[in-house]
Amino acid sequence: MRKAIALIELLAAFVAIAVIAIAVAALTRPLIVEIPRANRIIQTNTSVNNMLTHLRNDIEAAVRLPDSFADKRTNEKILLIELPDRVVCYICENEKVARKVLRGASTADQEADAWPVPKAKINWQRWQRDGKSYAVEVGTHFEYKQGRHIETKLANSHVYFVGVAAEAISEK
Repeated sequence: MRKAIALIELLAAFVAIAVIAIAVAALTRPLIVEIPRANRIIQTNTSVNNMLTHLRNDIEAAVRLPDSFADKRTNEKILLIELPDRVVCYICENEKVARKVLRGASTADQEADAWPVPKAKINWQRWQRDGKSYAVEVGTHFEYKQGRHIETKLANSHVYFVGVAAEAISEK
């Protein structure tokens, strides 16, 4: 009658435990890594969509899209929208998009809204004809590092028409 475990039996038990652990790790990776990552992408996409709704409403109510106002100039990070009673400025920087209401050169900017957009890439381009901007194309996507390469998710492009042009398009 034996009272101890042989070294071979102990090693065999360790190998069996290691094989089971590898199989379980492969099955739990989606729970530990992929599901929380997908949740973060969905939350950021919701934030981007909320910002795009405000942007669309501002552009459709716009009088025009100026090149500059006070000390701000339209570029890849700043979009100016002139409404009948004020100018709205969208600024994309530091993983957030801020919407500021500009009332004049002497008054302070008022930040009305800000949307966190981590890992999101947002760019806008004004469409022009005869030197006048009549629409804005907004491209959005998310970039995540996957191993050694960068993965692009949920790439979208939206076109919003200024004021009367939006009404003419919707009537057709």
